[in-house]
Amino acid sequence: MKGMETVLIIKDREAKRALNDSPDKFLKGAFRAMRKIGRNRRDYIRELLLLPKSGKKYRNLPNRSSAPGEAPANQFGKLRKSATYTAYRYDYLAFGVKAYYGKFLEYGTEKIKPRPHVFTAGEDGRIEAINTIEQEVGKELL
Repeated sequence: MKGMETVLIIKDREAKRALNDSPDKFLKGAFRAMRKIGRNRRDYIRELLLLPKSGKKYRNLPNRSSAPGEAPANQFGKLRKSATYTAYRYDYLAFGVKAYYGKFLEYGTEKIKPRPHVFTAGEDGRIEAINTIEQEVGKELL
């Protein structure tokens, strides 16, 4: 079956045009979906950082700290402001935080247990991402 093509014979001009244009439309819809997913995940990370925390309350910090396993606490807003995403073409999406200490919070260190926030955003958004791709590609193809 290698190298074999499927040929469709269509007499309707509009249907023929839609099928001929569909590869470009598919890619356009997929790229739009990646950007939308990226924005949603970036915003979700920012929301996770604002949720109430159950860790220790320090006198010199404005908010309660996070407990291990919770997303980091938003003390001064630097980590929250550094949340970002990048979508390349239709098949690559990266999201996370740019603050250098974000990876230490995400994965933990010898002295600090992990405070996952980027991984949590990715896992929690998996089904939403699939639905977004279906919607955006569907808009282009219909």
